[in-house]
Amino acid sequence: FAEGGVIVADALTADLGTTAATLWASSLDGKPIRESNHLLVTHLTDVQNSDITYADKNLTILLNWGHLPHQMRAGRAEVGLAVPEGRWTVHVLAQNGRRRGTVPTVHASGTLTFTANVAADPTEASYLYELVRE
Repeated sequence: FAEGGVIVADALTADLGTTAATLWASSLDGKPIRESNHLLVTHLTDVQNSDITYADKNLTILLNWGHLPHQMRAGRAEVGLAVPEGRWTVHVLAQNGRRRGTVPTVHASGTLTFTANVAADPTEASYLYELVRE
């Protein structure tokens, strides 16, 4: 988690800009991230119920829990991962894990980069990314 700016966590780097977010990478094939061929990147910004209300701007005194659906704050992160060379595809996933589309990538100098953008699809928050080396 970071309030914004650049984070560096071993094989993962990300520029969150000015939006607070939690961002992490998980290996899906049991290998360390730097050796993995199948990864999951999660990019979570602030998530709240619809119509939730607080008594103060610091969001410390809750007045009304609100209701579903959850709302996720728009945010972008420029993500970089130190991964093996090769042909990579980054799939944006639905909440149920279904692949919804792909995200443009650049792989140079041992780092795969892509933009994680919560608001890329106006019908559903984009926060799960499956990275596959073919």
